[in-house]
Amino acid sequence: MLQQPRTNAARDLLDRKFEIVFPVLLLFVTALAYISGDRRSLLELAEYTFSSHLPHPATILLLVGFTLFPVNRRPVFAVSFLLLHVLSTLWTIHTGSYELPRNMGFAAFLGASLLFNAAFGFGLAYLTRVVEPILARGPYKPSLDVSLSATTFAIILGLGTPLVLAASWVGTTYLGLGRLDEMATMSASQAIRTGVYVTFCLIFALYPPTLGTILRATPLLILFLLIGLLDKSLGWQTERVFTVMFAISLRYIMPVTTALPITLLGIVLQRVLIPDETMNWPQDYLIFATLFAMMTLFDLALLNQRAQSYRNRTLRQKLWNSYEFSKYGYFLYNAKLQRFWMDNMIRLAPQRTFSDTLPDTLRRMPPKDASKLSRILSSHAPEPQAAIVQVANGNSWEDGAPYRVYRLHSVSEMSWQYGLVTIGTLTDITEIHEASVALKETLRQLEVSKERQHRLFALISHELRTPAALLKMLAEQMNDTQDWDKLGPRFDNVLQQFLTLMDDMGSVVRDEDLLPASESSFRPNDLVNHLANVYRVVAEQAGIAIDLRTAQKYDAERITDVGRVQQILGNLIRNAVLHSGGDHLVISYREEYPDGRLQGVWTIEDNGKGIPDALLPGLFDPFNRQTRGVFSKAEGTGLGMYIVKLFAENLQGQVSYMPSARGGARFQVSVPLRAVAGAPATQVVEAEPGKLDLSVLLIEDNALVAEITQSQLKRRFRNVYHLTTAEQALEAIDSLEPDLVLTDIELPSMDGIKLCSLLRADGYDGAIFGLSAGATGEEELRDAGADGILTKPLSMRRLLHELKLRHGAPLSELEEKGSADPQGEQRQA
Repeated sequence: MLQQPRTNAARDLLDRKFEIVFPVLLLFVTALAYISGDRRSLLELAEYTFSSHLPHPATILLLVGFTLFPVNRRPVFAVSFLLLHVLSTLWTIHTGSYELPRNMGFAAFLGASLLFNAAFGFGLAYLTRVVEPILARGPYKPSLDVSLSATTFAIILGLGTPLVLAASWVGTTYLGLGRLDEMATMSASQAIRTGVYVTFCLIFALYPPTLGTILRATPLLILFLLIGLLDKSLGWQTERVFTVMFAISLRYIMPVTTALPITLLGIVLQRVLIPDETMNWPQDYLIFATLFAMMTLFDLALLNQRAQSYRNRTLRQKLWNSYEFSKYGYFLYNAKLQRFWMDNMIRLAPQRTFSDTLPDTLRRMPPKDASKLSRILSSHAPEPQAAIVQVANGNSWEDGAPYRVYRLHSVSEMSWQYGLVTIGTLTDITEIHEASVALKETLRQLEVSKERQHRLFALISHELRTPAALLKMLAEQMNDTQDWDKLGPRFDNVLQQFLTLMDDMGSVVRDEDLLPASESSFRPNDLVNHLANVYRVVAEQAGIAIDLRTAQKYDAERITDVGRVQQILGNLIRNAVLHSGGDHLVISYREEYPDGRLQGVWTIEDNGKGIPDALLPGLFDPFNRQTRGVFSKAEGTGLGMYIVKLFAENLQGQVSYMPSARGGARFQVSVPLRAVAGAPATQVVEAEPGKLDLSVLLIEDNALVAEITQSQLKRRFRNVYHLTTAEQALEAIDSLEPDLVLTDIELPSMDGIKLCSLLRADGYDGAIFGLSAGATGEEELRDAGADGILTKPLSMRRLLHELKLRHGAPLSELEEKGSADPQGEQRQA
């Protein structure tokens, strides 16, 4: 069968255009049947009638329809063949244009004609479909239109002509229809013309002209009529010599697919509109058929040339398209002329590659690549050269302007005639280069992230070492002295500093804002003495003496975030003790009034080796490897000084460094303070805070943690209830009606996240906070309806801050509200 991919596409196209193509084909074949009924031959009428059915013009419908059109359309062609054949035969016999042979009746003649023409049409169409793939697979590889038309034409001439000659022999031998040579000549011309018409109809069906094309060809049709009159005047109305010559000339001025339907229409108009009064010999018809067949061969050659040209254009377009993927081409460079010659793949590429001359090309490159290319092209090297160069899309290289990246491979040779000649290839690797750069950046970011993660873990060890070491020392002193009255307040102070540090470190790690300052009153002299006492043991072990420089007037009460100030000064004192390399440390305090505002100024100064000038840039930057450990590169994460600066700025203050006159380092911390008016100069003991008029439900399965947390909550809230499971909380929530729910996230059976979701679903609109040892799962918990997450051990400062944000009221107002009934009932469920 026909080659399926191409044939199926053609059939689909013809099926869509069937309503247009079929009526035109039927009209054309009907016109041929009409022309065939007008006898202009010297043959006897019965002989002409017999020859006109070898084959009948209606057979063209079978040959075209069963060769090219899809199966569902073929019955239409078969029925049309039957109707046209029967009706035209009836009409011509009725009008006297045809005459039946003497020995045959109408039914016998019509049946024999139908049988012969049906076998002729069906048989040759099937044979064409079998032979066409063989021709298509041949060495010339013609396109479908050429192979199909040529196969049909060859089969009709090669097999159809012998069939009609055999039928002519039967007519003359058994029906007594005149001479065999005249009958054979007339039948052969009829078969040849049928082959030509079928070939033209196939091409027309594949390339139907538009109505606009036909209308524009009206002047040419008029010329056909005039040339037909010329043929008639010269006695060539049957041979149509000038008509054929004019038809051939049309092939040179327009595409063959357009010239062919115009030719068919012109010849039909000639035969219909120009009467033929002469009677012609069969040989005249054979001459016209032969000329017509020669023109068909010419058309097939032109059609094949058109197909080859189209195939070349398509292949070229595919090459252009493939260039987008390969981005490959070659060039030739002559050093003597400093000129490039490039193949079309490079020259016609959408992106500009090399310019025609070397200077223009070098101007479009960065200096480094321009120098590299100039060296390759100006020197002879026996081995191949390779380079990767960047070339700007514009006329000169500009930083930030679009450019392409090419991989160049070249070889050079010396010629006595042309000098140094370089031949090379260019491959566009811009996309690969961009992907490589993006990959390197991704790897760099991953490395930075990995380093950051490592340093964040190191931060925990770095910042927690001091309070842990202090607790260990205090514990050792406790074992030695058993003096809890003296050491107990120090334990409490260090533990408070430890918890404050945990909160602030969590904020730094999560890149969130620090908690707002928690202000309380203090005495500057007491704070300095306390810090000196805390670090004195460590300093004595390092061989460093600590001196305090302050004044009695600084015993007045001041207000700020004492915990943060202790953390700032503690970091600076610890660094000086561990890393300064000196033997004397001075801690001083004074007060200033810039712009009329009270400001406390602490100075930490040592006589060690100081900080080298090379390490000063970025001293307070996070993860600064050069200044980690501040005074040495021995240890540290690079976050110690960053946290000092961060905490100071959070208090609206600042920290600065300068070389000490003692030869070491001098750090100065300035923090705004507020004075407590009328406060007596006595030791300040923080009053027990008032209770908030709120009830709290705590869900915690760990008994020890629940006991400690309850103790904290009872000091600040009116009622505190405790349950151990989420199921108990769901059952008791309506009867307890708590204002605040604190739930452990990792509860047995139902976890805290599920509990939060169910509480919100049941309509509970109070505050809900999760409790977790690692502050993980906050996003999931918030999605379930919680207000936030708090870390264990519970920080009351954090809890009160979160409640203040949720209620939208200052904390003092909540405290005032809660202090109305400080002896409120405390119940535990």
